[in-house]
Amino acid sequence: MFLVFASLLFLIIASVMLGKKNLWVAQGLFKIREWIALQPMGIWVVAGFFISYVLFFFIPIFLNTRGVMLQNLGDVPTTMLVGSDHQVIVEGMSRDFFFTEPKFVIRAYPYPPFTLLFHTMFLPFHSVGSYWAISFLTLTAFALVGFFIPVQFNQQKKMTILPTFYFITGLFSYGFQFELERGQFNLISVSLALTSIWIFHKYPKIRWLSYLFFTMAVQLKMYPLIFILGLIDNWQDWKGISKRFVLLGVMNFVTLFILGYKNFITYLQVIKQYAADGAATSNWIGGHSISAFVNLLSATITGEYVNPDWVWLQILFTLIVLICFAIIVYRAYKQNLPGPNAALLLGCAVLAQLLPSVSFDYTLSMMPVVLALVFSDIRKIDRGLSASIFLLILGMAYGSVQFSFTQKLVTAEMLFINPSMILLLVSAFPALFLLMVSALGLGFSQNITTQMKSQP
Repeated sequence: MFLVFASLLFLIIASVMLGKKNLWVAQGLFKIREWIALQPMGIWVVAGFFISYVLFFFIPIFLNTRGVMLQNLGDVPTTMLVGSDHQVIVEGMSRDFFFTEPKFVIRAYPYPPFTLLFHTMFLPFHSVGSYWAISFLTLTAFALVGFFIPVQFNQQKKMTILPTFYFITGLFSYGFQFELERGQFNLISVSLALTSIWIFHKYPKIRWLSYLFFTMAVQLKMYPLIFILGLIDNWQDWKGISKRFVLLGVMNFVTLFILGYKNFITYLQVIKQYAADGAATSNWIGGHSISAFVNLLSATITGEYVNPDWVWLQILFTLIVLICFAIIVYRAYKQNLPGPNAALLLGCAVLAQLLPSVSFDYTLSMMPVVLALVFSDIRKIDRGLSASIFLLILGMAYGSVQFSFTQKLVTAEMLFINPSMILLLVSAFPALFLLMVSALGLGFSQNITTQMKSQP
């Protein structure tokens, strides 16, 4: 991966320095640049993914130092029984709340009160049947947002190559398997948010349904709130945007009281506790938030997970990510084109995973469906050198998050001796960081418009 970056950087610098002189080296470099610029964008995305495939699947499985095919790397960090998170919510929270006295219970998970109400639909099932139900619902959500909605946004109403690529690879991805193994509902929540964006732009007459879906998404997992930026049809209409955001804010605040005032207070107490203990609960290699990465890096180098001397690095990463995201938002504002801005959707998805203090790898399950939507209908793209480079980086970063840290660890230990370098390759944070940079870079490539069609 680093060799690829170095080669591309050398190509750019050398071709610029040599200019258009009649030197055979310069002419060769410019021909290479011209060839790169003429290639379809899908080639670079797939090429980047292939590099990650070789690094994080082919090498650890077949070319490892043990000289055997490693089939039991533990791709997904499994628990004793599948659906453990789901069972905790259904049996330990929803059932206790609705069928025991008193109904006010202290909950250990930072989920909004609506989450308990949502999971009551699984109460009639026994434990196995309940897990089957949440698994098929998750698979349906994946198919809805990863296949059906991208087709609807396509001008020709067909599934093109890149969305198909993301959909198929996502079905076998580490994040999606992890989501299913724990019985989590991140994909359900994100699919509700993305469906609300689709309804908002495609069917303006029933936007009330869009607002309902968006509120449900936020009340299941709070982080989809960032996707509210997809509910903008005219960036110049500040009055309309303000009214819409205030309405959604009131709807979501009121919904927090859906199970009563006491349960709302309990939710706030749990959130406060998680915020205070965030550093202690995110020190796992399967976490990819900024705080988790900095804590692990600190522990690797200094032996201390929570080191005050490393706060500056967390602040620095946070500022860089927020600045990148702010520029993407500003770019969307300046373009002011109809329909959801695809680069902004990608930025929202990455930001939702990097900022929370606790963000585990099952949230990576959203990336294939988000990218399928991002590339569902690109009207115009400048196939220049810069765009090709950012697409290659995007492909490598996406490919990296499709494989488990257990597989990456084998490759990292073969390539590096320094523990901090191993962490850079194993953690999903660097890949997500590059995805944010890719969204920013593609948005600023010359003549690129990653804007999806909104008219019915």
